[in-house]
Amino acid sequence: EIRTTSHHAKSQSSGINAEYGVMKEKFLRPTIAGDSVACLGVSEVGGGSDVAALRTTARLDGDEWVINGGKMWTTNGAQADWMCLLANTSTGDVHRNKSLFCLPMNTPGVKVHRVIDKLGMHASD
Repeated sequence: EIRTTSHHAKSQSSGINAEYGVMKEKFLRPTIAGDSVACLGVSEVGGGSDVAALRTTARLDGDEWVINGGKMWTTNGAQADWMCLLANTSTGDVHRNKSLFCLPMNTPGVKVHRVIDKLGMHASD
């Protein structure tokens, strides 16, 4: 379980423009400048990159998001400063219940288990 006040984007959120401004400054600008590294957290054990099979959940508890789940095949995950994480935020239709979270990798509860040796492409973990 991870508890965070991380910024998130949901396609039908009324506050998306305000949240985007904060996310842009905190996460995107440093990444574009080369001062931080990002990774994408979508693929999961048992579901791969099939977003309809996604099992990671995020629920709002007061002003914190509680995120439960695991990701794998996360390129640059072992060296990333933050993850753009996809999670289920409702129990609705599996193609409409998702949100993206900008999650700092140093958030308590985030664990990087191991780097998987690959046959090729040794420029990334």
